[in-house]
Amino acid sequence: MQYYSNKEYEVSFRWEIEDFTLSPLKRGEKLCSPSFTVSTLGATKWYLVLIPEGTIDPAYMSLYLCRENGGSKIKRVTANFKLELCTDGNLLRSKSQTCKDISFGEKDSWGYEKFLRRKELDTMLEQSCVRSIIIRCGICASNIKSKWTENAGLQNLSDNFLSVYESGQFSDVVLHCEDTDVMAHRCILAARLPKLSLQLGLLNSETLVARCDIVNISLPALKCILFYAYSGKMNLPPSEIPPDLLVVAIRYELWDLIQKMKTYPSFYLATTIFNVEHESVSWRIDKSSLLKNNNFSLVRIVPSVSLYIDSIVITCYLNMDPKTNLVEAGGINIFLSGFEKKCSVSLSWWISVNSQESTLLNLYVGNHLFTDHNQWYIPLDIRGVPVEHCLDLICELDFCDGISSSTIREGWTSSKTPVSHFNDFSTLSNNLSGLLFTSNCYDFVIVCENQTFPVHAIVLAARSPVFNRMLQYDMIERRCRRVIIEDARSTIVQLMLSYMYSGIVRDLKYGEAFDLYRAADKYDMSVLKERCSWFLMSSMNVRNVRCLLALAYFHSDTVMIKHAFKFLEKTYLHVDLGSF
Repeated sequence: MQYYSNKEYEVSFRWEIEDFTLSPLKRGEKLCSPSFTVSTLGATKWYLVLIPEGTIDPAYMSLYLCRENGGSKIKRVTANFKLELCTDGNLLRSKSQTCKDISFGEKDSWGYEKFLRRKELDTMLEQSCVRSIIIRCGICASNIKSKWTENAGLQNLSDNFLSVYESGQFSDVVLHCEDTDVMAHRCILAARLPKLSLQLGLLNSETLVARCDIVNISLPALKCILFYAYSGKMNLPPSEIPPDLLVVAIRYELWDLIQKMKTYPSFYLATTIFNVEHESVSWRIDKSSLLKNNNFSLVRIVPSVSLYIDSIVITCYLNMDPKTNLVEAGGINIFLSGFEKKCSVSLSWWISVNSQESTLLNLYVGNHLFTDHNQWYIPLDIRGVPVEHCLDLICELDFCDGISSSTIREGWTSSKTPVSHFNDFSTLSNNLSGLLFTSNCYDFVIVCENQTFPVHAIVLAARSPVFNRMLQYDMIERRCRRVIIEDARSTIVQLMLSYMYSGIVRDLKYGEAFDLYRAADKYDMSVLKERCSWFLMSSMNVRNVRCLLALAYFHSDTVMIKHAFKFLEKTYLHVDLGSF
């Protein structure tokens, strides 16, 4: 089985459509694959749509990747994907297209009206000697940084905390496992691994740096657990996932990781099968019958067991030379009694001319697909063939009514596949934001407008480079374990802290976004600043454009500056330019 092995594609979807050549789908009619989930795109659901006769030109097949409605809270995602069609898994007989940085909202689709010419597909099928096609789709999150999305804040939260874990900066816990020291932070362990934290006695420990021995856990499993606890994601080849990781996750009740390991696949295999009924008829005509009825027709009626016809009527006409026994002309007519032409019928013919001891000729006439108003007549070009003993006719019929059923299975790729990705940023956000509303492990305070906010120094350091420097060097804030903010309202500080812990910005009002933008710039939180910037640009009007342009200049926001000038170009007649 072949899968996408390129790191570019995090999820592979393989869709096999059996007996595709029998499909009676007409122009505009479509065939949909089962849906599959892409965890790295916010657990969004997707499916493929194939239109055999095309959306515009019936000479071409159309193929689209579609995002389902619902199933995720994320309204818009940006993805890279590849669509590929082949006939037998042989990439030499395939057609592929690649798309990058495509933005998908709910119910959006993207693909190709002219993905593959039908004649080209017919040639591929003929060369492969098959009736089925295989469609592959590889999909992953785009690396483009464009308009702020709901997932950007969560991704930034994950990246920031992963960075402090990997650096070991401001660690106050040393976990000793297999003669190796691993640095951690007690507030993160309390939020993400409370059972481990309780077992190690970290919640009630008053020591500045706690040292704990870890037993019954392999070092690779411990590192994986901590990596996931800090980042909410795991990017490992299946071959490198420790065997005891799931057991350790269950022991310490890391339920989001448990669920992901049990249910998240890195490949999907889907199969669509058309409802096909098969019927076979064989007819042996001996030489005496052929000569007796020379220049006349021989007729055979065969009762059918199919749901679509009552009987098969075969008429054979051969003109033979009685002296030489050579066939001079011939033909076969097929009539399906009771056929209402509500389905497509595939007909295959084999003709054998036999002597008493051996086969003189074995001829495959070919495969024919009949639909409405087709002539059921096949001329036989066996002139000059001697019939010494008998003539065998073998007729194979396949009926397809267009009804199909699909199955899908999922699993991990082989160890040859470089990376398996999954994440759960929402649980990471929920766990960390819970720290903000408890006094558990807090070691720093922020004071604003006579209001005190208990916080955690590691969170401030992870989320803001300004706070990181403040806590890293010998500054008064580090010694006093407190900072006073005088240039912002307490409500804005509350919004800023909520984002620092959760990675989420709730619905803002214009005034809140304006002040939060300034605070984000002051403390060098670029993603929060970008979020506020997009909100302010979406709220731009003739009354506030001057103020926003001044804000953008003061904070060197080139994106907002360009947006403001474009807005002014369209509305300058309605804007008071007196103060510019």
